[in-house]
Amino acid sequence: MHLRFSPTGTMLSSDDGGVVTLGPSPPALADACFRQDPPSAVDLERAIDVVEDALMAAKPPRSAGASLTTSEPMLRQLPGLEVAGDMLGRDAIEALFQQLASISLGMPAPDGTKLTDRDTAAALLIRRECMHHLNFDTVRIGAAA
Repeated sequence: MHLRFSPTGTMLSSDDGGVVTLGPSPPALADACFRQDPPSAVDLERAIDVVEDALMAAKPPRSAGASLTTSEPMLRQLPGLEVAGDMLGRDAIEALFQQLASISLGMPAPDGTKLTDRDTAAALLIRRECMHHLNFDTVRIGAAA
């Protein structure tokens, strides 16, 4: 399965050519839910609700613990996903999200982090929710499109 973003939506495509729109794109999610930069804890909770509701409405196929590939530049901003072939597991994505959640509660951001960028934060949140709700074990960076 492959994750990609359009200007307004997040799509999941399968090898057989099927495409499911999972919900808003990171910029659309950030515009709808993030009232400040970096997002607050309330902003993150609101965005999680939006993504979870969209995933339930879209009824995408669930993975059997497979890897999800992406070449999205916003996701390539995340530590550990910078170049083609890089892969992170569900626990590593969750750790990045917990770092974002700590920042949203006022903890200082680590030097050089991209997590405070609203679109990158929204992309991480979408990625996390897809892995959790659709049962993907890893996310892998494919070749740039």
